Amino acid sequence: MAGPTEGRGVVTDLVANLQRIFRHALPGLLILAVARAGQPRWFDRVNWSEPWHLATLAVVAFVVGNTWYVLHRYTVEQALDMLVFLWHRQSLRGYRDWLIPHLRAGQGAKATEPEREYFYLRSAHTTYLFIMAEATALFSWAPQEPSFLQRHTSLALGMAVLAAVAALWQWFILDRLDCELVGTSPTRGKGVKGK
Repeated sequence: MAGPTEGRGVVTDLVANLQRIFRHALPGLLILAVARAGQPRWFDRVNWSEPWHLATLAVVAFVVGNTWYVLHRYTVEQALDMLVFLWHRQSLRGYRDWLIPHLRAGQGAKATEPEREYFYLRSAHTTYLFIMAEATALFSWAPQEPSFLQRHTSLALGMAVLAAVAALWQWFILDRLDCELVGTSPTRGKGVKGK
């Protein structure tokens, strides 16, 4: 994240960089928080008033969050993209031939800067919802006793399912928005109207 721009305040810079915060910082903090709620003994040796312990946790959160983000983005979201293509084309044949021009077109999309920023922020929010659902479901499975998730497993799993449904809903909206902004669609040239 760049330093504060002259004439702009910290809050304005934070708002301008929200999608980067959602992509790079918040997933790891969320994962550590959910891990602590389900596996508290993992954190027994953490001295919460020791700056080096907190710095170490911050590094772990950054690495784990970014790793999870990338794994999610290039597995779950790629699989969803392939399913949408399959739905429209009735075959995965030609997926790569469609994907490469679509990605290239996205680099030179005619979208305005506010449209692009809105898309990136909404995309980051959607991925964050997915990660929230995944982490909550994972750490609710066989939580340690006593722990928050052990006492409230049903509630946590219900919230994970709701987050996953919301993320899927938003992902399909984003997929449509992406194709509209870029001007490509898996249905183009196949006699299917729109996407």
